[in-house]
This record gives sequence, C-alpha cells and structure tokens, in this order.
Amino acid sequence: MNGQNMLCISAILAALFIMASNAFAACSSCSGEADWSRSAGEFMNWDPTGAEPAAFGINQAASQAANQAALPAQQEMAGWENVLKADDAGNYSGRISLQSINATPAPVKSGGTTLITAVFSLNQSGWQEETRLTVQALVKDSAGAEVERLILIGSSANRYFSNWVADVPPGSYRVDVLAFSPTEAARFDDALKAEVVG
Repeated sequence: MNGQNMLCISAILAALFIMASNAFAACSSCSGEADWSRSAGEFMNWDPTGAEPAAFGINQAASQAANQAALPAQQEMAGWENVLKADDAGNYSGRISLQSINATPAPVKSGGTTLITAVFSLNQSGWQEETRLTVQALVKDSAGAEVERLILIGSSANRYFSNWVADVPPGSYRVDVLAFSPTEAARFDDALKAEVVG
C-alpha cells in the first residue's frame, strides 16, 4: 500500500512539474505576448521626474491612442485650473454657491482626523436637483503652500465631505474649495480656517 501511495504522489508531482515547465504567461490585454522582460525593464528604469511617462504595457499603440483620446478632457480640466488660479477674489461662478463649510472636531490634534463638510447650492432655475459636483479641498499652511488635496464625496442635499488626517505640525491652516459642475467651476479661497494643536 505504501508503494502505491508513493507511486501516485510521484505521478502527480511529475504532472505538476511538466505543466509548470510548459506554463505560458499571457494576458488578453497584452496581445498574448509572453515576454514581459521589456515592460518589466521599462518599469524598473522609469524616471518619475521625466516629462513623458514610460509606457509599461506591451501593447503601447492602444494605450497611446487611449491617452490621446483622453487628452482634450485633461486639457479642459487644466484650463479650468489655470482660470481658477488667475482669480484672487475667489468664486468664478454665479451658479455654484458655498452655503456652509465646517470641520468637526475643531481644533484637531496633530495626527488626528477631522471631518470637513461643505454644503453647496446651485443658483440656476434650469439645473436639476441631482446635479453632482466634483469638489476638492486644498489644505494650505500659513505660508500658502499646499499641504494636502482632498476629494470630497457627495451625499444627499448637495453635501460633500472628506476626512482630513492632520499629519502636520501644530498651527493654523487654510482650506480652499474647488467645485466643478459639467458647465461651471467655482473657487472659494480661505473658505475654512483649521487649527491644529499639539
């Protein structure tokens, strides 16, 4: 009985070894190519400070075409960002209004978490109540340097929120709010003052 078990186990191991030695690494998105050495080499040699990011996939033509298709939307968002930076007064939109913003708890301990909540209204009769905004909060230190950029998540009644982990030294921080709809953009500079204590 012991000899039969050993023979059976040996046969199973031999079959696994044969299957493993003939294994073929391929994926459908890589055009079935099994040689990943080129893309692995590109990944390992990538320079993050370079202007043009390296294409890591084997099928680079398809990914470059997809990147070119997304380029107009990226340029449009970059254009909005440039327009928003040009305005020192704050709000660039007559349709998007910041009704309230707060941080709970306030003040927050250094290393602690505070919930930033912003409520908006849309001042346009033709706008639908379910119009969603894309909202970001830029946390800046007293010198005006950006410490963190938060994406606020929308909930009911045009309320947007995000947790900020205050991994910063104690001090006074300002929060600028950016709000984007499909057709409008608004910037609210110094919308909130957040105190971080030791």
